[in-house]
Amino acid sequence: MARVNVYIDGLNLYNGALRGTPFRWLDLLKLSQALLKPDDEIHRIRYFTALLVGATNSTIRQQQETYIRAIRTIPGLTVHLGLFVAHKRAMPRADGGGTVDVLRTDEKGPDVNLASHLLLDACAGDFDKALIVSNDNDFAFPVRAVRDRLGLTIGVSCPVAQPGRRPARLLVHAASFTAHLTRKRRTLLRHSQFPDPVVDPTGRPIHKPPTW
Repeated sequence: MARVNVYIDGLNLYNGALRGTPFRWLDLLKLSQALLKPDDEIHRIRYFTALLVGATNSTIRQQQETYIRAIRTIPGLTVHLGLFVAHKRAMPRADGGGTVDVLRTDEKGPDVNLASHLLLDACAGDFDKALIVSNDNDFAFPVRAVRDRLGLTIGVSCPVAQPGRRPARLLVHAASFTAHLTRKRRTLLRHSQFPDPVVDPTGRPIHKPPTW
């Protein structure tokens, strides 16, 4: 029985497999179990994301906070928050008529946090096997280091269920195994949903956002 840690790139999972679907109320423990072997024992799940900023995203921010409350009820799961930094930037107009100021948001922290926790946990002997849920080639080096330098088994699950998405080639080549979330495997998402409501440790219900 392998002791497994799962590292989830929250924004990448959302954009690659969940956006615009009825599967956003996702139980990450159920999903992780579906992606791994039956005799794998999930030791911990680390979820990396950033809270949205900006008045135009107020409803989405509330939905995001509700979901984070729900996943925090999962035993062994920890949430690691980065930042969304909003800044004004002049962008060229499509008609060539000069520039226009736009509000741009950039996610800061989650990628570095994921790679850092993966390497720290690997060096500390915190797992026998790991799974990264992301489709970001930036993780290829730490994945390869865990596999080749530390001799541990590490897999990747690329969220590529949305049209036009393909697995990140460098990330796939760095991994020991793959278990991608493709359009053909969307049944995994359907069967990995939270109940509505989720009940927190104090007995308070957490309801699925109405538009989800």
